[in-house]
Amino acid sequence: MDAKPLVERIVGLSLKTLPRMEAKGRNLFCCEFKRDDREPRFDPDKSRRYSIMSALGAAKARAAGHDPGFDVEAVFARLVEDIALLSPGDVGLLLWLAHRLGSDRAPRILEALRARLSGLDRDRLVTMEVAWLVAGFSVHAMRTSGEARDLADSWTDYLTGSRSAPSGLIYHTGLGMRRRFPNFATQIYATLALSMRARLAGDRKAGDRAVAIVERLRTLQRPNGGWPWVYDADRGIVVEPFEVYAVHQDAMAPMALFELMEATAYDARGLIATGLGWLTQDNELGVDMIDESTGLIYRSIRRKKPMDRLALYGRTLRSRLGLSPGGEAAASGLEVNATCRPYHLGWVLEAWCGREDRLSETRGGKGSAS
Repeated sequence: MDAKPLVERIVGLSLKTLPRMEAKGRNLFCCEFKRDDREPRFDPDKSRRYSIMSALGAAKARAAGHDPGFDVEAVFARLVEDIALLSPGDVGLLLWLAHRLGSDRAPRILEALRARLSGLDRDRLVTMEVAWLVAGFSVHAMRTSGEARDLADSWTDYLTGSRSAPSGLIYHTGLGMRRRFPNFATQIYATLALSMRARLAGDRKAGDRAVAIVERLRTLQRPNGGWPWVYDADRGIVVEPFEVYAVHQDAMAPMALFELMEATAYDARGLIATGLGWLTQDNELGVDMIDESTGLIYRSIRRKKPMDRLALYGRTLRSRLGLSPGGEAAASGLEVNATCRPYHLGWVLEAWCGREDRLSETRGGKGSAS
């Protein structure tokens, strides 16, 4: 597969559409665009998190010579102003963004994060947020010493310790009924963070743990390249394939797997290329998920209601009982989720800007420091 035309297509679309997703007058991004509704509305629950991710990708695009189309520093300043409204993991991402922008506010962000984590039961955090903390601490520790490195060490040890399942997968939380049933985001953000840690700190244990996650995921990738949604970490199997999300295919998996390649000797180009192919007709419905007429990359292929929830709960129960979760879904029971969220386009830029030719290289080179 010659991936470069497809990569250029999604990067170009992201650069055009992402600026239009900024909520007017707020320096923050909306929750989502729909195929028939592309008005950028502020969302109190998701806009700030999505804005951090969008700004990270835009800053990466700018460093690669692209015009991101919006004021990245203004978005960053607004996020620092709203730091009390961010979750701990969000602040970890914000710390990473501060260093990417060369901001002198990184120490202030770290201090706010330390206060937020004081007395926190980290077993209650979802692993996605633990991974974002590891990423932020790892970038900060590379430029400082002392306490920052201690925090990076402590949270990395936690992620590679009690959050790690014998199957190679990562648990969803530290405790509770959902612990053993993580989603793909759990796995791929953990891979990203541990790979960043391995590259920035020379932490071989973190790199080996990231490879173990990907080795298990490799066996679970769908024949058409789709990354399944929910797993049983104890059994190391797929519980529920759907929704299969486009952002996992063209952005989150590539950005984590490229980071893994830059930190270790692991070659993930085949996984990335196969996953990309899912976007354009090599998927369950034979559709192109990229719509230039709307400027959107559609969010997912999912089960139709009400089977989406019934399948998820029923298949999870069967796996908990040690049974097979069930067979494949018929195409007639599936549909395209025709929405698009700004973090998706931000992560496309994060994954591919400066890496457009990586799949055709004989072996990947080292990436940027942050």
